[in-house]
Amino acid sequence: MRCCRTSSCHSKECDAGVRGRAARGKVESRHLSAFSCTKRGQEGVQHLVSLESNEFGIVAPLFEGHRLKRIDIDATLEGVTGSVIVDNAQSPDAARIQSGGYSLFGGDSRLSESEELLRKCSRSIVVEDKRWEERMIQVQGDRIGKFVRHEFRSDPLDPDHLQEMRSRLPKDYIIQELDTDLTGRAVNDIGEICLGAFGTPQDQARSAPGFCVLKGDLVVSAATSAVACSYGIDIQITTHPGYRRLGLATSVSAALILRCMEISMEPHWSAANDWSAELARKLGYVEDFSFVQYYLKF
Repeated sequence: MRCCRTSSCHSKECDAGVRGRAARGKVESRHLSAFSCTKRGQEGVQHLVSLESNEFGIVAPLFEGHRLKRIDIDATLEGVTGSVIVDNAQSPDAARIQSGGYSLFGGDSRLSESEELLRKCSRSIVVEDKRWEERMIQVQGDRIGKFVRHEFRSDPLDPDHLQEMRSRLPKDYIIQELDTDLTGRAVNDIGEICLGAFGTPQDQARSAPGFCVLKGDLVVSAATSAVACSYGIDIQITTHPGYRRLGLATSVSAALILRCMEISMEPHWSAANDWSAELARKLGYVEDFSFVQYYLKF
């Protein structure tokens, strides 16, 4: 389960960074993806281009004003995680951001390249506007499923309440902050989903905070950063099937949120199911808005 909250704004420092990279204009290097399409009115084949991480900022204008999955967008634009596919490396008019298992789209949905961007997307799809939504439905057809995702506000969170939630950990369990070694053990004990959009335990431990619950030497629950940018994280909770319904997720989530407060990071939370929404409210989050998230059924 991935728990995250998106935001409609981001820090001035982050904004200045991505806009500065976008303003450089000409990119220095790129490699062609395996996907191709033909531009209307032109002869020959035009390839979609996979940008290098130091080039990602060039697509910032295409995602300006996007609210959904904002941390995923900014983490990618900052070059922390993710990848970017565009129609044109010099002056892109359409782009797909890949962040973890999510595909996010920006720019002109009417282009033939946009159809290819949609056709080759990952299973989880987030579309910001109606034009991309309509094109996505046209391209993917009956392969598409959907559900409602609920976004939560973190500003009402109360540190005293969170400390109390953290202290409810059952006897014989301990909470410990994640480092590279513990993150690797969490991957072994409860699964690679702990890594979110990060490629390795080293990448995650270096880039974002996280906590785990230990029972002896076994990692039985973890609150990790599914993705992180300069101003916030998306919180992800993973618990071993044999240790659920013990309150571990509540305690370890509270520990991570408190750390975010200490280091001035936004602890974003989004609920894809009733259990996640219930836990968010228990911790002190307040529901903000909801949106339809799409996914590929097959």
